[in-house]
Amino acid sequence: MIEGVLPIGFVIDGKVQVYKRKYGLGSSDILVCDMPLPVHEWPHPALQATITETNEATTYPIEIYTDGSKDASTVGAGVVIYRNKQMIMQYRYKIRSYGSNNQAEQIAILKVLEQLQVMEAPIGGRAAIYTERRVTKIP
Repeated sequence: MIEGVLPIGFVIDGKVQVYKRKYGLGSSDILVCDMPLPVHEWPHPALQATITETNEATTYPIEIYTDGSKDASTVGAGVVIYRNKQMIMQYRYKIRSYGSNNQAEQIAILKVLEQLQVMEAPIGGRAAIYTERRVTKIP
């Protein structure tokens, strides 16, 4: 928030609250996302990851692909994680049918960032995340 960019968790929660009020839904009727950490528990900025555009000349030990999609009745998100060109994890998330494909893509990005926090760090600490759209602002 120091740079004027809200954490994705705040953005998603705000959109969920607006949707709930607009359609009169109870909390059990929608997807509930984890709440962000209180400010006093945020890690020091010097310890956070550096986010840059991928470079074709760079080899990344971990490559991650995300996708969000929607058809007439289903909205979903998917994540595939490769380590040294070998698939190691694959996740699918179902989202309520009134969600958009952009929301699904944001959920996929959020879930993969959570997964990266618990994964064994690669040598050099580098990973590439490939998304289909620029639906989430990256500083």
